[in-house]
Amino acid sequence: MLANTIYAAYSTCTMTNTSPHASLRTAITRTWFSFGVCSTVLGLFWLLSTLRYLPDINWVWVLALAATGFIPLIAAGLNKFSFAFCAFMLACSTASMLRQMHVVTLNVTIPSLVISAGVAALVSLVLPLRMPKWLDDASAPAPRVATQVPTTAAA
Repeated sequence: MLANTIYAAYSTCTMTNTSPHASLRTAITRTWFSFGVCSTVLGLFWLLSTLRYLPDINWVWVLALAATGFIPLIAAGLNKFSFAFCAFMLACSTASMLRQMHVVTLNVTIPSLVISAGVAALVSLVLPLRMPKWLDDASAPAPRVATQVPTTAAA
């Protein structure tokens, strides 16, 4: 009952956007949400691996790679960079899992990851996703353009 009351008060406070720090509060909420999801999934796979329900794989490493891909997606939303980065890190996570299971070798894994990086970049260019704010040309200051051409004085 107390938890429901606290959550209702917190959600009301974050949804009204009356505070000048509303965007900071949203960023903190996203960060804690992503931390909670990542740590829960990591702990779940770790526990299942310890209890021998999953193959003998270093799940901490595999899930850390996958979580690294999802962090920009959760923090900044879906854009061209976060899509390409998330897709590549999921490919890295899958490749690491397959290497630990002795399904593929290193000389197959590395070229496959290079190909997946290129495909992820090309797909992110084709999809109608927005550019991230830090790469957007509209947010950059306008270049200085000379308005008058200096004339030379005739002597």
